Amino acid sequence: MIKSIDPRPGHFASRPAGLEERIRKPEISRSSSVLKEKPRSFHFGLEWNLNTPLAQTSYLFSGNDSINRPAMLLIPGLVVSKKWNEHQVTFNVSANQSYFGKNQRIAQVVDSTFGDSSLYYYNTNFIKATGINFSLQYHYQFYGPFSVGLGTSYHAFSGMLARKEEENRNGKTYPGPLLRLKGRDEMWPYIKSGSLAFKVGLLFNPGRFQAGANLTIPVSSIIPSPKYPVRNLNGQLFLRFFIW
Repeated sequence: MIKSIDPRPGHFASRPAGLEERIRKPEISRSSSVLKEKPRSFHFGLEWNLNTPLAQTSYLFSGNDSINRPAMLLIPGLVVSKKWNEHQVTFNVSANQSYFGKNQRIAQVVDSTFGDSSLYYYNTNFIKATGINFSLQYHYQFYGPFSVGLGTSYHAFSGMLARKEEENRNGKTYPGPLLRLKGRDEMWPYIKSGSLAFKVGLLFNPGRFQAGANLTIPVSSIIPSPKYPVRNLNGQLFLRFFIW
């Protein structure tokens, strides 16, 4: 006779796992998962510029040898910029920048061989000078990407282009040959070795590219002789690209 065997209470029962033993994934903070990159305030790049005499454009693309070389404008200068809030300070160097005159007289030799009644004059008229330029300019962003700027620049001249001219006692002139001078020793009788100027302008700054225009105003005459002061306004158009 088989007797029924009752299972002992709890013999086949399983113990449920506690909620505290479950493994939970650590929650990731939203603030730590999204890191905002702080925009750079220091920039380095290249600048292409074109100086103009504002009125005459006969020698706009020429060098000191009077030969047109527009490809020279493709050689960039270097620009370094520091920006904070609406303010920006920029320093740039251009290796071959021009300063234009208005064909003004900068020297005159009087020929009085045959007396005062037949005086003859040999004039030298200034066309342009070229050389390395250093500029420091401050800009204030007044509306959107537009900024207004004020600064200073120093132009160290390495060559100049002028024209000889003959003039009779009645004031009638006869254009002569071009005069091409290079180096301080050749230029010194006609032009100073450098010129300090103020710069005012407008800057458009949408991002990595910057474009703008400046007016260059010489502080003093670039001619050694006080008899023939030359302080012409020059204009400038420029384009910048920041690499970093």
